[in-house]
Amino acid sequence: MEKVTLYIGEGENLSIADTILLANGKKQGLKMYEQDPISFYSIDITAENGSVDISPDQAEYTEGMEISLTATADEGYQFDGWTGDVSDTVNPLIITMDSNKSIAANFSVLVGVSPADAPLNLSVYPNPSNGILQVSLSASVRGNYTVHNSLGTIVEEGRITPQFQVDLSRCSDGVYFLKLRTGSDILVRKIVLSR
Repeated sequence: MEKVTLYIGEGENLSIADTILLANGKKQGLKMYEQDPISFYSIDITAENGSVDISPDQAEYTEGMEISLTATADEGYQFDGWTGDVSDTVNPLIITMDSNKSIAANFSVLVGVSPADAPLNLSVYPNPSNGILQVSLSASVRGNYTVHNSLGTIVEEGRITPQFQVDLSRCSDGVYFLKLRTGSDILVRKIVLSR
């Protein structure tokens, strides 16, 4: 790093000659300080389906300054972790500014929860199930449903009506996911088969 030398003295008409400070023609105290140049860094935070609180929240940070990032998920979502210049799942996250940073907070839909559930009043029962599920919606919607096993393979699919039945009796015990697509909304419910 380049060193900066600072000269400090008092008086008018200051001049420096051979490291002697002259103020109005008289010798004055001369103090020389060497200091590394101060570096300033910025942080760019992105978050979709949630928000990030930065503390302290300012435009630039000096080198070595610690910053706290706290991710908060929107309703129906969960915080999954940080990506970009930091890869971690701890929340809140403390980082030390040593360069410009670009960090993304990642959120995903909670299994079995969707922000669009409330208007449709989705009900899936019994759950756990022995293989036959009853599905009901309070609103008349159009769309399709799929049932996925824990590997993501579709094991059943069909059309949505206000009340319908899903037959998983040929599937083995385990965890499945019922996904309903209604226009732009996607609703997901976790299903447990246990006989």
